[in-house]
Amino acid sequence: MRVDVNMSLYNDRYVGPRVQIKQIINTVNVERAVESEYRRQYEQLMSGKELVSETRKYNEDKDACDFIREKHTEPDYRYFLDPDLPAINITNDRISRVHKEMEDVPFETKRRFANAYGMDIGDVKVIFKNNWSVDMF
Repeated sequence: MRVDVNMSLYNDRYVGPRVQIKQIINTVNVERAVESEYRRQYEQLMSGKELVSETRKYNEDKDACDFIREKHTEPDYRYFLDPDLPAINITNDRISRVHKEMEDVPFETKRRFANAYGMDIGDVKVIFKNNWSVDMF
């Protein structure tokens, strides 16, 4: 299985450009790639940098999405809307309710571990390779 992910950040005031992550090889890496790309885009926006439409590839060793090429027009994506998928409008109330019920997403838990125990992120990743080692730690 190979998966391509198209994602962009947006809210009421901002709609970011689409970034495509190509040929992700398994479901675990889909989650990791999306988390990694979300962090990258969010950090760029918070530091005032402009995001651009581009293609990236998830690098498992670095737990990051590497730049491949910039996209200049929408047709470069070969992205087609699916007429059978309705638009979903999610209210801020619902987001708040769901957020209160959710546990940390993995990258937040890893960051919390690193900060709480003064650990290098590489060590934290070793601990998180197995659920039993996280529980034991």
